[in-house]
Amino acid sequence: MKQFHRLHLASLSLMIFSVSPAIAGDANFTGFTLGATAGLAHNEISYSGYIDGKSSSKNDWVAGLNAAYGFALGESVVLSAGASYAINDTKFGQVTYPDGAQTVSVNGKLKDHWTVFVAPGYRFAPQWLGYAKVAYHEAKSDFTDTLMGSGTTKHHGVGYGVGAAYAVSRNIEVSAEAQQVRLSSASFALSSGKPTVTEFNLGVNYRF
Repeated sequence: MKQFHRLHLASLSLMIFSVSPAIAGDANFTGFTLGATAGLAHNEISYSGYIDGKSSSKNDWVAGLNAAYGFALGESVVLSAGASYAINDTKFGQVTYPDGAQTVSVNGKLKDHWTVFVAPGYRFAPQWLGYAKVAYHEAKSDFTDTLMGSGTTKHHGVGYGVGAAYAVSRNIEVSAEAQQVRLSSASFALSSGKPTVTEFNLGVNYRF
């Protein structure tokens, strides 16, 4: 009888150990996450109207906070949906134009930049996920024209990105992502500005 119990426990242990890796693997990249990102961005803005044909650009750092939820759609397919918020302003540099005998300068920056996104992904290894991202973006922009004064406008647009995530553990993930965001044109005074942001981010998420 004791021998039977020993064999039964041994068999049960083997079953648990054989199933556990699959359960752990299936659990990666699903559930609720909170995270932060930081990276570099190339910011461009093209003007039309009174200063048609003018543009400016600036390379700057970028940082944000995000929250998302991952849904398992299959053994290796995960769909994440979430939202993010940029914690720094996006600066576009300065453009100048002549007005009579004086030179006028225009500066613009984005603030209150938030987004909602979906990111379908494929787990090509137990701890690795490759994904694409489509996002809706909205932001306010502050413009300063040394001739016309200052003002605030609003932009919206779409971002497209690709990335890869690595599950360090069941709760900690790191990621690398590239994304381009094209925002709508908005008018200020006699001109309009249309921003484009291309960024590369590194991130860390905590999965609950």
